[in-house]
Amino acid sequence: MSAAGRGVLWTACASHGLIHIYELSVPALFLPIQREFQAGDSRMGLVIGIYSLLFGLGALPAGWLVDRLGSKMPLCVCLWGGSLGMIGMAFSSSLITFTVSAALMGLALSIYHPAGTAWISHAMPRSGRIFASHGMAGNLGVAAAAAVAGGLGAWLGWRTAIGVLALP
Repeated sequence: MSAAGRGVLWTACASHGLIHIYELSVPALFLPIQREFQAGDSRMGLVIGIYSLLFGLGALPAGWLVDRLGSKMPLCVCLWGGSLGMIGMAFSSSLITFTVSAALMGLALSIYHPAGTAWISHAMPRSGRIFASHGMAGNLGVAAAAAVAGGLGAWLGWRTAIGVLALP
């Protein structure tokens, strides 16, 4: 594999893992967020449901967008939008602003799968190992999310943890 190919694969794998850490950071920090906003279980479930729904439903229009614009610009929107959503959550003053920020994060993250897989498909040779590596990177993000977000939250508090996670 060429150096450029390795760069594409590394970037796509790191991005895939990161979006799943973003996606699952709120459930990992559920209890301290819930306590601070004095929200019941159903309200917090609604918050998580809204951004999770947008994460899933946004993939179809994101795929349409990727077909028209290519994958690089939508990937940038995904990663920057996810980070901005995380920053919005970290600085939220109410459960409403937290929910809006989380919803924007979910919508931004919905772009990743159509854009990331299209990018790999067009930039890399056809290889099951390449897609397996990409898939495993996403799975590692899922597996690491609770430990990373929860550990940072226990150490620094939930707001700082989400702010720190927004940096990559």
